[in-house]
Amino acid sequence: MRIRSLRHAFRAAVLAACVSVAGIASADPVAVDARPVPLDRSQPPSTKAGKLEYRGGIELSSTANGFGGFSSLWVSPDGQRMLTVSDASDWLAARLVYGPSGELAGVADAEMGRLVGIDGKPLPAKTFETDAEALEMVSSGGILVAFERHHRLWLYPPATPLFSQPPRALTLPPGLKDAPSNEGVEALAELPDGQFLAVPEGLREGDAFIGWIGDGKVWQKLTVASHGAYQPTDAKALPNGDVILLERRYNPLTGLGAHLRLIPAHQIVPGGRLTGEELADIVPPLTIDNFEGLGVRRGNGEWLIYIISDDNFQIIQRTYLMMFALPDAR
Repeated sequence: MRIRSLRHAFRAAVLAACVSVAGIASADPVAVDARPVPLDRSQPPSTKAGKLEYRGGIELSSTANGFGGFSSLWVSPDGQRMLTVSDASDWLAARLVYGPSGELAGVADAEMGRLVGIDGKPLPAKTFETDAEALEMVSSGGILVAFERHHRLWLYPPATPLFSQPPRALTLPPGLKDAPSNEGVEALAELPDGQFLAVPEGLREGDAFIGWIGDGKVWQKLTVASHGAYQPTDAKALPNGDVILLERRYNPLTGLGAHLRLIPAHQIVPGGRLTGEELADIVPPLTIDNFEGLGVRRGNGEWLIYIISDDNFQIIQRTYLMMFALPDAR
């Protein structure tokens, strides 16, 4: 996968600055426990999921108010920091900890805060206005957040602490208001040319999901092929324009599952149909929950892929953060 080095270096610098330690120093520190989890609890355990190699995972828990419900993920280019927002408009930032073999082993220096609204006031707790489902660091500065129920896209400017300054509302893609209340934009990615890919999880056209590509002002439609009971829940772009797409299945009848797919750049155009190549199908007996957030960064000759699960604030569910490696054979 060819790296557009200058743009990638600029983007990495901007993203790291947005989530630097200084940028979140005035947020509230929280204690987060991290317990290692295997990919496979059977014997002997598997360390592979499709074309991906498991590089460690943890179960996160905390007694802090608002902890849980994490539906999005960003991991810094150096792998040192993570950021996520929840269904209740709380955000969590933390330093990632790795073991002696480079496996994901824990988190440290965790802090939480709250998104503010257009009026600059903290969003009210667990209302129609607070269901944040996706975030994307924007190379020109700031953080883009997608909400459902009241469907909207808000661009937060760089601020200390994070999300403490009023956002600017972007123009909604045509037809997004028709998406089911609880199935708005979940997959959100900035492409190398500065445009955004936005895909709701519940707006269908035949055998595909409707999505859009646009600059936040003008949007053009594309479609994302449907794969059974799976729905798109997050996306991240690679420097060459390819996109890694996370899909999840969470249904009492069809069971739990997560797909990771690689969508080639040439499909991601107005009128295109995104199908791509399946990288992994994560289903029982592999460790699984309601995976909704995706982070991607460059490793040493490989791509490192992180996924986080949304526990829906339910005691029977878990917040898992897991890391996989995709060899860079392209």
